[in-house]
Amino acid sequence: MDPPVPEGLGIAPDWDGQPVDFFDNVTYTCENNNLFFEEDRDMEGFEVQCLDSGYFDTPWEGEWPTCVDNVYCETPPEKPWGGAILWNQKLEYSTEIRYSCNRYAQFLAEEYEPPIKYSDTFINCQWNKTWTRDKLDRCICESRTLFSKILFSVTYLVRFQGLIVRPCLSLPGRPD
Repeated sequence: MDPPVPEGLGIAPDWDGQPVDFFDNVTYTCENNNLFFEEDRDMEGFEVQCLDSGYFDTPWEGEWPTCVDNVYCETPPEKPWGGAILWNQKLEYSTEIRYSCNRYAQFLAEEYEPPIKYSDTFINCQWNKTWTRDKLDRCICESRTLFSKILFSVTYLVRFQGLIVRPCLSLPGRPD
């Protein structure tokens, strides 16, 4: 019996047409170099064994590996309040997104002791269809000296939708 060739999955047996001995394996690979196994981009192939019954020990229907040219992630994390996002709006594998906090603010990684501040972060769409991070740290205002706070308050006092606000200070609806 010839090794089975499931249709529409982008896979093919690496088989020379000669009879396969009992308990020998036939290796399946992607049909061409532009396709990759959906479950593992680095997987080079998988094997199916010829049983002593003359049949192959194949995966169950619907469980055959599939080869694809690309995978796609779901919607990435929202930009943090007081932050920005630089993104090409693509969701495909290896897409990179840059998140940053606005002027006078930084991300705060509170899981460290002491907490770590940083200015921007990047996430990437991985082959397993997830982003390298699913949650972002929050943006916090940087503390300044008393003199620079006074100068900042006087210099950058602005009107925003009828409210008097200072950049990087609390606005109504801001999460803490």
